[in-house]
Amino acid sequence: MFPIPHTMPFDVAALCDTASIALHSVKRPGIQPGDTFVAVGSGGMGLLTAMCARALGAARVLVVGGGKRLERARGLDFETVDYHDGDPVARVRALTQGLGADVAVDSAGTKESVGQAIRMVRKGGRVAFTGIPKEPSSIDFQKVVLEELDLYGVRANRNTMEEIIPLIADGRVPAAKLITHHFKLADFGEALRTFNERVDGALKVIVEPG
Repeated sequence: MFPIPHTMPFDVAALCDTASIALHSVKRPGIQPGDTFVAVGSGGMGLLTAMCARALGAARVLVVGGGKRLERARGLDFETVDYHDGDPVARVRALTQGLGADVAVDSAGTKESVGQAIRMVRKGGRVAFTGIPKEPSSIDFQKVVLEELDLYGVRANRNTMEEIIPLIADGRVPAAKLITHHFKLADFGEALRTFNERVDGALKVIVEPG
């Protein structure tokens, strides 16, 4: 159990567990002040990793995704790459003067996004994976070896709940901005449909038992 500040609303507190995993996802590959960070995936986890990267000192934060979720990323002042508009790897490299990002975190969890995240980083770059592809995915190990890339798997949070709560409480990780819908417990079915079908760009759907 973890105490929350009395000023933190319960709907925001409900995001702390997911946000703690996002923080762990960013701490695994490490963020150095001035780094360029790419969040591969514009869902709730992707945007939370972007927020955490910024809070830990990343100078530039890019979010790769599409649709209304990517619009929300723009509203959070992240640089955005729409994968519907062409090769996202080429776009990330163009935005980084051909060098690639320092760190990428893949939360999309598709067989395509795994390879894309690896190709988005510079030589000596770091890539973490918090999404789990449902299909087998291939990795270009020639690139990994010759460019000395570091790859990190992320399973869950690692003692980061105590760290994320104050970051959310003081606004350095503005998780509340990801809440898109509220439902009463009696409307749980509609809440689940809204989340699963991404109705109106649903990100974080809160069910209130009271």
